[in-house]
Amino acid sequence: MTGAEDLTVFVCALDERIHLEACLTALILAGVSAPWIVSGSSQSSQLRNLALAECSTELIAFIDDDIEVDKDWLKAIITAWQSADESVACVAGEIKPRFIGERPDWLSYNLLSAFGAESPELAGGVVGAATATFHAGNLTFRAAAARGAGGFWPVRGAGRTRDMLSEEHHLQHQLSNAGWKAIYEPAARATRLIDATDTGVLGILTMYATSSARAEIVDGPASPSVSITAPIRSGAGALAAAATGRRKLAVQRATRAAKRAAARAPTMIAGHTLDPASSSTPFLHSIAAARRSDRSKRTTTSNRIICLHAVADEALPSGMSTTTDAFRSQLDALLAQGPPATLDAIAAGTAPKNAFAISFDDGYASNLHLALPILESAGVPATFFISTGHVLSGRRFWWDEVARLLKHAGSDGVKRPVLDLECAGERRSWAPSDAAHLMICERQIVAWFQPSPPEEIELTLGQLREWAGPGAPAPDPAERPLTVDELLQLAASPLATIGAHTRQHPCLLTSSPERRKEELSGSRDDIEKWTGVAPTSIAYPFGIWGSDVNEAVADAARECGYAVGVVNGPGPSGHNPLALGRSSLVQP
Repeated sequence: MTGAEDLTVFVCALDERIHLEACLTALILAGVSAPWIVSGSSQSSQLRNLALAECSTELIAFIDDDIEVDKDWLKAIITAWQSADESVACVAGEIKPRFIGERPDWLSYNLLSAFGAESPELAGGVVGAATATFHAGNLTFRAAAARGAGGFWPVRGAGRTRDMLSEEHHLQHQLSNAGWKAIYEPAARATRLIDATDTGVLGILTMYATSSARAEIVDGPASPSVSITAPIRSGAGALAAAATGRRKLAVQRATRAAKRAAARAPTMIAGHTLDPASSSTPFLHSIAAARRSDRSKRTTTSNRIICLHAVADEALPSGMSTTTDAFRSQLDALLAQGPPATLDAIAAGTAPKNAFAISFDDGYASNLHLALPILESAGVPATFFISTGHVLSGRRFWWDEVARLLKHAGSDGVKRPVLDLECAGERRSWAPSDAAHLMICERQIVAWFQPSPPEEIELTLGQLREWAGPGAPAPDPAERPLTVDELLQLAASPLATIGAHTRQHPCLLTSSPERRKEELSGSRDDIEKWTGVAPTSIAYPFGIWGSDVNEAVADAARECGYAVGVVNGPGPSGHNPLALGRSSLVQP
């Protein structure tokens, strides 16, 4: 870092823009020549992700629109970064409250905490995000590191409520888990402007109750000893105090009532604020569904479709395999619950009650050599979905190589620099220093690669190989895909049905319509050419409904001649034979 030219300052302004003019004036006085404003009606997490996606400098600072930085703020931030080593991902400054007018005597510290104006009791220097995180009103990130950790989790949020469950704290924890450090710089001072009169007692109590309820949801259920009548009694006491003019006492009692209400009904009060605001972000293409989803509307069935990938004598580092012993145990458990069936029978609704169907994705050679003998011994049919480009080329699957290279980096004792990777024109960084960090890095890298074109992934793998250095182990034989001859042997089994899994295993939702059609049709054509039978079923690569597959992808599969399609996890509401849900087996 050389100076202010390496830093972009973004001001996140929600629609109210409470004190935006004062915020911008303070930044200019501090030496920020051109602060960017990102504004809109979206949640703050989405605004911050938009800013991070637009950032072209090494560093990115996030300032809330009700923050005034000190005149020496920019100098303090740049100085901190100039002294930081390459393992530092963020620098935070203090945020103190500043009241417009006098601070009301009823505004306690508990209520004030919902504004995100606490100053940590730290002397300054390097801190770990496992023990301390900072509010985004005065926070600067190494942009590539923030992108590597997946950016800001798109939590729905609670308006102006700023607590320790806001999206910036999640990002700091993710950075810490991947090996990054943070610096607290007390000289980078800022104040949050608070107009308690404008917000009002009710507004502040609502913020406090929401923050308390969010903490209850994350930390666990309230103590059973708390009675449902306690909030009612406290609320009645608050009304009585207010009626006699004792406002401070009234607010104190109302605060206790809000705390007890949050303990008794946290999900009702604040559950929605912790739900994702979107199904994807520029940095996370797949976001878990909201806790109050439409599952109650989905068609339920007693039949199950099981998704597996490879069977190996020893588990692969990528986690894409089950051991032979575990697979036998899993089949025994399934057979004890119900009869086996083909995928087509379950899709057509003709399978017996409690039936299950087995499916394998990708086309690992172990499907023939290890899985099929176990299936034949148990008399269980299975559908094998084949990525035909890998069969034709013999090229292994990229997620296995990512896992193998990172495992090697964590076991050879060599100290490596920060891991910088560029894929599809975007740079992301990680600072792992032990095996636990590398496991988190693997998850974050795999999540990044999934929606990327296979050609771009291959180029980035070259960068990862260079970083891992010489001495990386050769690919495990269990990583190998089937050959064409082996595929023919597999197809010859009366218990095996061959399905398609595209040619190059791209994310079909993020592929162009032309490539989507080429991948779907090409895989079907390859299998028909090799086996003489055109497959009628397709497993969509990665396969999460809403993130990797949608109605347009399912429609494209239908147009390419498929009658059955499977996704990973639950499918859409209703019964769509081109989007049947699947579940994974739990290791015994």
